Amino acid sequence: PPSPPDSVTVEEVTDSTAQLAWSPGRDNGSPITNYIIQTKTPFTVGWQRVNTVPEVIDGNTLTATVVDLNAWVEYEFRVLAKNGVGVGEPSPVLVKTRTEDAVPDAAPGDVGGGGGSRYELVITWE
Repeated sequence: PPSPPDSVTVEEVTDSTAQLAWSPGRDNGSPITNYIIQTKTPFTVGWQRVNTVPEVIDGNTLTATVVDLNAWVEYEFRVLAKNGVGVGEPSPVLVKTRTEDAVPDAAPGDVGGGGGSRYELVITWE
């Protein structure tokens, strides 16, 4: 399998995307066919494959945009290379990158209230 990709960097971050760039590691005699990007957050168990643009990152592409991220969350990214022999070891983990904050996209629903004691009102919402 190929060596880990080198020099992985986060080029640009928004509230829902992160653009990554890297340089290829050694292909070890079998051309790199594609790259896989994985992420980990404080809310996930282990590393998860993520959605990217382009959807399939071919062996000649050295940048990709990770999409469908959540706002104001710390992400760790790593890149793996694949060739005809298999998937190589992951790149070194980047420092944690926080997506930007964003305004809520919907108002709270099912707002209700009542009860409580004197000088207290309990309000609930989803």
